[in-house]
Amino acid sequence: MQLINFLLDVLAVVLMIRLFSVLRKQPVQEEIVNKTFIYLIRVVIAIGIIDVVWDFMIINGKRAEQGSSNIQLLTGIGNNLLALMFGVAAVYLTTVFLAFWLYCLSWRLYHDMGYLKRRFWIDALPLTIAGIALIISCILLAVSDGAGLYFTIAYLIFMAARLYYFVLSFWHLYQFKKQNGYLRFFNVWAFFLPVFAGWLFQDLQIISLCALGSAAGVYFLYTSIEAERRYQDKETGFYNLSFTDYLKDLISKDRYETYSAMVFDVGSDGKMEAFSGILKKSLPKDCEPIRRSDTEIVVLTGVKNRGPLQMVLDDVSEFTASEGKIVLRKNDESASEFMERVL
Repeated sequence: MQLINFLLDVLAVVLMIRLFSVLRKQPVQEEIVNKTFIYLIRVVIAIGIIDVVWDFMIINGKRAEQGSSNIQLLTGIGNNLLALMFGVAAVYLTTVFLAFWLYCLSWRLYHDMGYLKRRFWIDALPLTIAGIALIISCILLAVSDGAGLYFTIAYLIFMAARLYYFVLSFWHLYQFKKQNGYLRFFNVWAFFLPVFAGWLFQDLQIISLCALGSAAGVYFLYTSIEAERRYQDKETGFYNLSFTDYLKDLISKDRYETYSAMVFDVGSDGKMEAFSGILKKSLPKDCEPIRRSDTEIVVLTGVKNRGPLQMVLDDVSEFTASEGKIVLRKNDESASEFMERVL
């Protein structure tokens, strides 16, 4: 069993190192996204290393008899202070993991650094309290006989911090879905399910799945975001024509609607990069800019009248010499048919 635990923890560390090397090769424009994943990766590696140390403690007879849950095992040792301290640190790291996850989620939902800075101290407060509990509990474990009690108190504090981040995450997701609808390329359940399944198994069945579950959650979340890059045009950062197949799939599931489009022709391929930078600043949210050809961009929108679209065209034409036109969806035309017509 300990050999299996060791191999699972090593697998988690290797998986995160592999993902880290992939992130280092990503383009500069993805720097903020990559940094949030790097934070998560480092925490998972730290959890894996602690679990490896635990495995060696078991092999060397420095933990209680096998067959009990981690919580029972650690609170029952008493005389093994080092194991208890590692136990407290391991649970604290899961709290740190969720704090970084909340940061990653907030950026993905809002793409607003100002919002993250305003929320920093509010979101960091539970982590700070948990950190103070970690320091105090380790000191008390070293100087007092009530080791099991202090571990339990620290564990409950960490669990409260975990619950805070968990609830706040789903509150953000609920608010975003309420205002914006379907969240694309960000599979939250692919993250949460392996993470919490791994933590539960480690706490209750003495198998080291905390690190591997966390690693799997980070990996699956990254792959769901990475899927978006397959639809992106490298020069402009807009979507390519393959993205229309993805939109049609959303339409069939009632997760997307489009009622109008703006069509821009920059005249020559050499002007596309500069034009795309200006267009990005002028476009409101919920627009789908798609590169139709070397010189043309089609922007699908959910707007039903010309007014707001004309304002965007005026803003873009003020800084560029490109030609733009507005196309509205017909009353008897489906969203898929409209996309085929304008693209």
